[in-house]
Amino acid sequence: MTAPRPAEPPSEDLSRLADLHGVATSYSPSPDRTVAASAAALTLTLAALGVDASTPGAVRAALAARERELGARLLPPTVVGWGTSPPAALAALPEGSRLLIETEQGETRASAEHLPAGVHRLTATVPDGRTATAHLVIAPARLPSPTGRSYGLLVQLYSLLSRRSWGMGDLGDLAELAGWAGRSLGAGFVQVNPLHAAVPGAPTDPSPY
Repeated sequence: MTAPRPAEPPSEDLSRLADLHGVATSYSPSPDRTVAASAAALTLTLAALGVDASTPGAVRAALAARERELGARLLPPTVVGWGTSPPAALAALPEGSRLLIETEQGETRASAEHLPAGVHRLTATVPDGRTATAHLVIAPARLPSPTGRSYGLLVQLYSLLSRRSWGMGDLGDLAELAGWAGRSLGAGFVQVNPLHAAVPGAPTDPSPY
């Protein structure tokens, strides 16, 4: 019986192409061990994203196309701002760019200053006519302190069910529960179980899953 052949490591171009598409090229099952993804695994993952990396020539072409795409991108898919100051990502736009912001509250604004907290829609138009759209997330710099003692609900999200659930709770069900608890019960918070597995190792706690 012959031993299995070791997986072929990815080329530098393939690794960079995967990285530019948000595909991890390695993982760490424990703090002292790193496992590199094989060339086959990266190729198949990129194929699932619609990227042809089946040959060295295809990798070079896809890499050049992705670098051009990212170089021409005016905004990232999501822009995040804190407090009332404009998000730092907007400073990279060319001088003279125009903004159109449709806020979650239904307003239309032309400036990113003093926006209300929420998830808004941002459209930027630069002087040469190019446009870009992005989600604009504005979060408060600091949450207000509670005015007094309160109570709330502890929820295991996967056990939260509604008539439209697919056998387990989702964020829509959680939003409905939070709204109902606040309106009908006067609850001050809803605490949920971890919504993703933690990183196995310091500085996080062991995963509950």
